[in-house]
Amino acid sequence: MSADGLRVVRRVALVGQPNAGKSTLFNAIVGYRAVAANFPGTTVEALRGQASIGGLRAEVVDLPGTYSLLGGDVAERVTRDFLLSGEADVIVQVVDSSLLGRSLELTLEVAELGLPIVLCLNMMDEAEHKGISIDREKLAALLGVPVVPTVASRGQGLVDLLAAISQAQPVRRPPYTADVERALSQIREAQSSTGRFGDHRAAQLLSGGAPVDLALKEPVEQARRELAEGRGEDPGVILSDERHAQAMRLFEAVATVGKARVGWREKA
Repeated sequence: MSADGLRVVRRVALVGQPNAGKSTLFNAIVGYRAVAANFPGTTVEALRGQASIGGLRAEVVDLPGTYSLLGGDVAERVTRDFLLSGEADVIVQVVDSSLLGRSLELTLEVAELGLPIVLCLNMMDEAEHKGISIDREKLAALLGVPVVPTVASRGQGLVDLLAAISQAQPVRRPPYTADVERALSQIREAQSSTGRFGDHRAAQLLSGGAPVDLALKEPVEQARRELAEGRGEDPGVILSDERHAQAMRLFEAVATVGKARVGWREKA
């Protein structure tokens, strides 16, 4: 932290689902002086650039678009590995505001990392065009993260977004149902050292999306078995359903869907 209480940010990671306007936001923040390079051992490209955040120069990394941090495709794996490397001081999740409900599932996964997060509600003009109104202050209170509306293609909201990055704090995701929380807790407690990413690791193990160390094999299998027997489904499906239900509850609490605007695009 700096003397004025703001976070000193050296590196910002931009994450988000494909087509959320993440690359447009990146270009708006850093200009067109970005450097492109592949992640080691892959053909997946990342863009890196510089921006002034909190009065200091910081690196901004545009990570590959991803729908999940628990998936197995190359883009998801690269994004997850970068975030778990500890290189990022702050994560900015870029959201297509017109698809907020679906995007919040990724928000819950990102929150499991325990890193400072800013939620960027991009493409607000598209949301308004579709008749979607979002109470960003309520969303910020429910998630415990700064929520900033932007229209990156027009440069709107960028100053507020950069200011919010310096104020971001580590967060914890909203709780799931009691049986899922119990299973996650069993796995966390069995880990000899949970480290910074204990919640994320527990979720990976519960969903069956990560190899299990021999020392954890029994407690992980027990947690998965008890959850599966109680629900009658695979734990990976259960955890995915939990995120979806939680995301929908958040969406319904903060969003109002009214009548879509009819403009020249629809009349053409």
